[in-house]
Amino acid sequence: MLVIYDLIVILIAAFYLPRLFLKKKFHRDIWQRIGFYPPELRAQGAIWLHAVSVGEVAAIKPLWEAIRKEYPGAKIVVSTITQTGNDLARRFAREGEVVFYLPLDLRIIVEQVLRRVDPRIVIIAETEIWPNLIGCAFRKNIPVMIVNGRISDRAYPRYYLARSIFGRILRKISGICARSEDDRKKFIALGVSPARVQITGNIKYCDPALRAVLDLRAIRARYAIGEADTVIMAGSTHKGEEEILLDLFRSLRRDVGGLHLIIAPRRIERCDEITRLAAGLPVTIIDTFGVMKELYAIADIAFVGGSLVEHGGHNIIEPALFAKPVIFGPHMFNFKDIAEEFLKSGAAVLVRDAHELEIACRRLLKSKDERYRLGANAKAVVLRNQGALAATMDEVRKVLAHG
Repeated sequence: MLVIYDLIVILIAAFYLPRLFLKKKFHRDIWQRIGFYPPELRAQGAIWLHAVSVGEVAAIKPLWEAIRKEYPGAKIVVSTITQTGNDLARRFAREGEVVFYLPLDLRIIVEQVLRRVDPRIVIIAETEIWPNLIGCAFRKNIPVMIVNGRISDRAYPRYYLARSIFGRILRKISGICARSEDDRKKFIALGVSPARVQITGNIKYCDPALRAVLDLRAIRARYAIGEADTVIMAGSTHKGEEEILLDLFRSLRRDVGGLHLIIAPRRIERCDEITRLAAGLPVTIIDTFGVMKELYAIADIAFVGGSLVEHGGHNIIEPALFAKPVIFGPHMFNFKDIAEEFLKSGAAVLVRDAHELEIACRRLLKSKDERYRLGANAKAVVLRNQGALAATMDEVRKVLAHG
């Protein structure tokens, strides 16, 4: 079975690498994916964290910091798949920590990387099921954990149909920290022993930004936003959403003075395209990573993208950290449990289309009290979920103690 899987990975790679070159996304570090690693990736006994992209890297940051504190002498290495995730991880990394690209899941490459790193543990964020990485680590008695584990409603039927395959892989994992009871049931239905799946909550709630003190006046000045301006911040937007937001902004400006729109697209390579769409409008378009939190901090209304189009949504916890009223669209399947909790708690507004988005924005712009109420409820949701990091660290300690 693994031989067939390896052949499939080779075929995918044969298509994937030339495509990257044609799309001008071929960077020099991409060779790491086929086993050409820098000399500093020799970290015997390291704690290996894996996070596929920007969202997962941001999510594991609290855990990364907790591991630094708990195991100060341990070497930490962090792997990603996307270039944007890799860039963000490098910004988080401290001296001595190595950030690299996850190898293609071919046995020959995975075994080589495991020999170089020889990790004490491999901790995978959310649901990245790599048969060879998990299987090779298992054969070397290296424990593998999944933290912030989730299986979306969209992915679950596919996993369930192939549960005889995925069950064999998942049973080699030492521990799974599931976000919710629903996620725990899904893992168990796929064949994981109930004793190995614990509900620890979502560590995305445990963001250190809760303790941050930001100079809001300085942030506004940096983006040339007046102190009295009302700011609509649209974060992690996708193609098809910016047109809606810009049309909304044109309409609102006719009735609301001092209004400022910030758009932070999920993919910064789309900034030129969005700039052309926004020609002549006082709109700030963000072309850098790592500034989303400070932008949400100065917002009066926060729209979280990837939700008016069928992408699955993005992290609504970030604006909630700063007690901002949050709006999102109907497509939040990647954050289903979080979205449901926010809606149940009166901490967010769900809009189904451009028309409902305009109605919601007009209502919030007219009422500071309504903005305050929604924002206060949003922050309350975050505060009552702060135990997730401690619960996850408890499970990490247990696995390391028995590893």
